[in-house]
Amino acid sequence: MIHFMELSRPQRVLFLSATGLLALAVTLFLSKGWEGFTLFSIKEELPKIGAIAPDFTLKDLAGNTVRLVEFRGKSPVFLNFWASWCPACRQEAPANGQLHQKLGSKGLRFLAISVDQGPTATDEVRRFVEEFRLGFVPLLDPKHRVLDLYGVTGIPTTFLIDRNGKIVAKEVGPMNWTSPERLKSLEGLFN
Repeated sequence: MIHFMELSRPQRVLFLSATGLLALAVTLFLSKGWEGFTLFSIKEELPKIGAIAPDFTLKDLAGNTVRLVEFRGKSPVFLNFWASWCPACRQEAPANGQLHQKLGSKGLRFLAISVDQGPTATDEVRRFVEEFRLGFVPLLDPKHRVLDLYGVTGIPTTFLIDRNGKIVAKEVGPMNWTSPERLKSLEGLFN
């Protein structure tokens, strides 16, 4: 084993610099997690409230292709990111099913995007839909392309999009979408 003092001066400087950088990296990671631990970041502008919702195309459980832009100029959209294994998503699911019963017939489009991955993901999503009797067919995003496009860092996350394609709200975490105040804000999407 070589002792620190046996190193030449340039080697000691290099060793101390590397140790300092490693300590800084560990400190940043521990304080901010992976999200704050980037040396270089080329981030696209994430969608913001008031911006036009980025278009995407996904398949649903039945294999049909759904594209967000199809609803622009026609219907408001309830865009919800979730997973079958997520406890908060399970908590929110009954209200989402009830909301679909109340406002789906009025024209609110439900694009519930499952981010489940793996060989059994489709089966898990089917079981989830049956268990909670959702009444709408979820979309599948196993590669998280749309999840990343929208900058979603936690699920459930919901974007409310008006009939012109503008994002009017973003909610992170489980919501009771059938509460009187939530229903009032959702009904405002039809104006």
